[in-house]
Amino acid sequence: MIISYRHQFVFMHVSKTGGESISQALLPHLGPDDIIVAPPVHTHPPGIHRLAKHSRLDVIRAVLGHELDNFFKFGFVRNPWDRVVSFYHYQARVQGERGSFADFLPSGLPRASCTHATSGLDFVGRFEQLDSDFGAICAKLGLAAILPRLNVSKRGSYRSYYDAASRTLIADRYAEDIEKFEYQF
Repeated sequence: MIISYRHQFVFMHVSKTGGESISQALLPHLGPDDIIVAPPVHTHPPGIHRLAKHSRLDVIRAVLGHELDNFFKFGFVRNPWDRVVSFYHYQARVQGERGSFADFLPSGLPRASCTHATSGLDFVGRFEQLDSDFGAICAKLGLAAILPRLNVSKRGSYRSYYDAASRTLIADRYAEDIEKFEYQF
């Protein structure tokens, strides 16, 4: 997540939607008072608002108050079936082990839906058109940023990972995302 006072924007980093690439592209444009949030710290004093890498807008509003209204707020979404496969490969890389995809489901699913994570944003881009949507954001902000490709997993089509039961599991779990963003398997 990035809060840029210099360019008056908030980038909401939704997991497995190209956020590391976007953050890296925006990093050279940040000013000394801007905030980029790394992975979360899991302990903090009670009553203290803590910003985390994947904080929701309501948490940011609790910290910034009405000042947030002056910022352009954006984030990205991704096809839920593809996002889960990406998360599976990410978990395997981070944890150094990889069971079968079927064993990964359902306990390994990302908790946050894209619908909730992007609620209240001014612009919601799509991972499937990352280059063009990020280009539109940069044009609005007056930035000339180069989008790198980071954390790319080497794999085939997400469709090959699913059978009927696992396809339905994801459809049920992320039904709100599928409906709101009109995703199809």
